[in-house]
Amino acid sequence: MFLPIVAAAVFTVVLTDNVVNILLPLLSTTFNASVAHASWAITAYALTLAIGVPLYGRLGDFWGIRRVFTLTFPLYAAGSLVAALAPSLLVLIAGRVVQATGAAGIPAVATVAVAKMLPPGRRGPAFGIIASSVGVGAAAGPIVGGFVAQYLGWRVIFYGLAGLALVLLAAVRRGLPRETSERPRDFDLPGGLLIGTAAAFALMAVTNLQSYGAASPLTWGSLALALAGGGGFAWRIRTADAPFVPAALFRNRSYVTVLGLALVMMCAIFGMLVVVPLLLVQAGGNSSAIAGLVLTPGALVMALMSPRAGRLSDAWGPKPLILSGLAFAALGALAMSTFAGGSSLYVAGAAILAVDVGLGLLNAPTTNAAAGTLAQEQTGAGLGIFRSAFFLGAGAGPAVFGALVAAGPVTKTSALNPLYHQHAIAFSDTFLAIAAVAVLALVVAGVGLRPGAPGARRRSEQRDEVPSEDRGLGEAHPVERVRQRRGAPS
Repeated sequence: MFLPIVAAAVFTVVLTDNVVNILLPLLSTTFNASVAHASWAITAYALTLAIGVPLYGRLGDFWGIRRVFTLTFPLYAAGSLVAALAPSLLVLIAGRVVQATGAAGIPAVATVAVAKMLPPGRRGPAFGIIASSVGVGAAAGPIVGGFVAQYLGWRVIFYGLAGLALVLLAAVRRGLPRETSERPRDFDLPGGLLIGTAAAFALMAVTNLQSYGAASPLTWGSLALALAGGGGFAWRIRTADAPFVPAALFRNRSYVTVLGLALVMMCAIFGMLVVVPLLLVQAGGNSSAIAGLVLTPGALVMALMSPRAGRLSDAWGPKPLILSGLAFAALGALAMSTFAGGSSLYVAGAAILAVDVGLGLLNAPTTNAAAGTLAQEQTGAGLGIFRSAFFLGAGAGPAVFGALVAAGPVTKTSALNPLYHQHAIAFSDTFLAIAAVAVLALVVAGVGLRPGAPGARRRSEQRDEVPSEDRGLGEAHPVERVRQRRGAPS
């Protein structure tokens, strides 16, 4: 029962993000504010997620999955109601912060729930279902948001999200079991806030880079605060009696590899998913509705592929699927770099479909790979930080590559891609940069990821943990091992 509840919760978070993206022009008009000011309804939400996701991941270790979900949905519903009733843009942004304070617990604890409740070798399909709910939410968001906003008004969307949160809260109370196992009570709140602050200001630095440029004090100030938060976190986990996460977690090369891979691949893929609509509207002269239709088939294919990819990652191991997914993403970006601006909608649709196929192959196996590198006691914090890296990449990609498009020199007469001969040179160069990032992730994955299925690796690790006096006894019956230790005849 827990898996449908978790998948529905993740769908709600993704739907919320994608619904609000399409509301920016309406919010700007309603509150007589610039689009830049109205976009803080999205930025504040993303920053709060960046801080909250690692905290909730660790709280899942102490409180249990059911208790954390019971906390998150009332916060999410309350924030949605504040946003629905907001008399000003400032109140709307405050509501979005409260909404994100609840929403942050959902993807973090959803991943932890699968890792804790299912053994290695059986997690892949569950991670695939969660990834599928991401695809459905991403596809439904613009359609639902546009339709409801046009015919019923944008406030109805937030009322609906509040009602959906209360329905999910009732399902959690009825469908998730109570957890009674003993847990340590120490919780390193300063360490959690430091890693969350580092993530939030890193995302803000990228956003300020896009809005104000590299020379802006806001950009450099955000970057300095991000580095200070990261440095403080590194100091804290080495000196605290009960740190937020053990320092040994970051000496786990397999985990660090998957963490970096998640950050880089989400940066590339979500950058692509944002720059393609910009190309279709700005350089292609198409409407936003047409751009949304071009994106929808790929999102649906990703939703259908994700459960299958999760199952295959248990059978084959995550590595071949991750490599294949990154190859599809790189090819899609390269195709857009070659044909950007002068191509038909079918070419753009095929390119974005390749990227979504890549995301369908990547999402669940990457999560499965991260979970497979963690010991049981590290699951909550480790997957919380992993999800935070996902959000950072997804938030940074659109800002970084959007800034590249905006900074494209107007006097440039040739693109970096020698095969490109159209007029949208800035877009071609940006897609080529996205392809380069995807290739970089492909190299990192090829060198750093271990082959093999998670279940097989876990069994191998468990055999390696047999006490030294038992090594070499093979799979003998426990009584037989006792006899061999004592030197008794068998």
